Amino acid sequence: MLTYFTLQMAFRALRHHVLRSLLTLLGIVIGIMGIITMSAVGKGAQQKAREQWLAYGTKSLTLSRGNWMAQNKKPAKELQLADLEMIREQCPMICYMTPEFQVYNRDISYGNDECKADINGINQEGLLIEERTFLTGEMFSVDHCLRKENVVILPQEFSERFFKNKNPLNETILINKTPFMVIGVLAPKKHKWKWDGLRP
Repeated sequence: MLTYFTLQMAFRALRHHVLRSLLTLLGIVIGIMGIITMSAVGKGAQQKAREQWLAYGTKSLTLSRGNWMAQNKKPAKELQLADLEMIREQCPMICYMTPEFQVYNRDISYGNDECKADINGINQEGLLIEERTFLTGEMFSVDHCLRKENVVILPQEFSERFFKNKNPLNETILINKTPFMVIGVLAPKKHKWKWDGLRP
């Protein structure tokens, strides 16, 4: 009986204050929609970050010189190949390691076709870390790296742009007017990561 009278009083109050009731209801709806929207945005950002991490590899680690968190940033010494070998010796559980050198907005040309791209320099273990596969050709060899040969691996979109239906292997492209021989073409990666061009 008490519940009946309580509900009766509640509905009577709603009828006498229709505008206030509607505004209250509208506020509740807007609040719930805001929470749902923020939750969806957060999950979308989380998924995007997860895809970026998957693109790097779930068990990979990148080392950079210096301390990015320091307030007074002092010039840091560059990492050397000797540092790489020291890390390999002290951390025998590491499967693959590669130095990486990046240059940006370089001119690339083949015949009369020209464009600009970013270039990543790695060694023969670089794409093993990324678990990349090839449409054609092969990865850099140890000899390529030791002799510092001008060889390059192209992503699929660059191969299709420059060579159309032609076999790109052993063809020569120019990077900042320096000739490089194409030794491989990368297959597209499920999780997108920018590899515009690679050389040892």
